[in-house]
Amino acid sequence: MKPSILTRNIRRGWQWCFQTWIAPSLRHTATLFLHWAASANDPSAASGKWKEKAMDDFSSWLAALPDTGPDGEPDPQACDLYTLLTEFAALRQEINLQTRQQRKTLRSQTELAEQFGRIGEQLDARIAHLDQIRDALCQGIEEKTAAAFFDIRDALVRGEKATRSVAGKRGFWRRAPKGIDTLAEGYAMARRRFDHALDQLGITPIVTTGRPFDATCMRAVDKRHVADSAPGIVIEEIAGGFIRAEKVLRTAEVVVNA
Repeated sequence: MKPSILTRNIRRGWQWCFQTWIAPSLRHTATLFLHWAASANDPSAASGKWKEKAMDDFSSWLAALPDTGPDGEPDPQACDLYTLLTEFAALRQEINLQTRQQRKTLRSQTELAEQFGRIGEQLDARIAHLDQIRDALCQGIEEKTAAAFFDIRDALVRGEKATRSVAGKRGFWRRAPKGIDTLAEGYAMARRRFDHALDQLGITPIVTTGRPFDATCMRAVDKRHVADSAPGIVIEEIAGGFIRAEKVLRTAEVVVNA
């Protein structure tokens, strides 16, 4: 039974609408979707603006279409159901392929970023370790260099002590040597400058005389009894001790009251 004229006209009208409006609309929508899938890493796409752009492009495309159809009647064989399904299957396969490729790329980028992060952490740890080694080396060099001058300070202290002792022995028949006070002050000035130089390195002399004996930073080399001093009090310093940040660089040699 042959279809009626009305049925053929309806079918032809549907085919014309499909070829003119529906099929191009589907292709254009698929193109927009592929464009979104390829640019998923774009910050503007990640923020959801791709939807607005896709709607604007689709609206512009619809506005550009002619209001009237092409001249002549459409060919009924131009687009059948098999061709439509084939194109949709190919489109789906292409979308799946693009999606898999995109996911693979994202995973690779994520793994690379994590690897760079781990390398950065290891590099920071290495740099911190090298800084510690450098600080330890500098500290050791400074301490060894300063230790070579500790005996010089001891000599300055002994010289100051001796000159002041001589200057203090004055009497009616005894006069102090000429210039002894100036010499004593010179020793004291040199000692103060020496202590200032040590202070720049964080090194300070250990105060011993008049204080209780401390075995952690002092070494008793002799004992004497002094009536006006309590037992265990340091009454004389033989060699000075030095400390840096609670680290004893040299123990002080002292005489303790028995």
